[in-house]
Amino acid sequence: MDYSTKGYHGTLADTAKSVIEENGFRVSSKKNEWLGTGVYFFAYRQHALDWIKHRRYKNKKTAVLSAIFEYNDIEYLDLDDPSNIDKLNATVQTIIETSEDTEFDLSSLSIEEKRNIYCNMYRRAYPNTKVISYTFSRNHEPYTVAGYKKNQKQFCVIDPSLIKNIQIEWCDENGIKL
Repeated sequence: MDYSTKGYHGTLADTAKSVIEENGFRVSSKKNEWLGTGVYFFAYRQHALDWIKHRRYKNKKTAVLSAIFEYNDIEYLDLDDPSNIDKLNATVQTIIETSEDTEFDLSSLSIEEKRNIYCNMYRRAYPNTKVISYTFSRNHEPYTVAGYKKNQKQFCVIDPSLIKNIQIEWCDENGIKL
């Protein structure tokens, strides 16, 4: 099965302009990327807007980009599927147990740093993996009157060549055009 997913990416307006002009995103490889190295998208525009607000870009213009990324079953690891979490855990466990590195101690790392390492380990074991997604619980969010939390589904696109049709969805400061 082939998938075509629209995702949203919040950033500084200058960065958004650069992405449009260069027709591509730069891959993020920070230590605390929660789904491994890649380009990050939210499933919903509002979450990209919330990300900008959370980042507190003071006195800087911001924007939300949208893009379509296309992939197939073998390229997609959906961590909302419990069987895929089991597969990820089993893969990581096997790698750790068979590693020749006797100093494999991750106890001092944050959960985000561990997730980053584990997702990258999985991708080395399954190099066809090009997109990883997960719905993160937003513990700081209160339950709504109807009893729901506003969780965030995020996508990490490992292969930027899958990303197409990059567009400006929103810019701040009275709709300034980039």
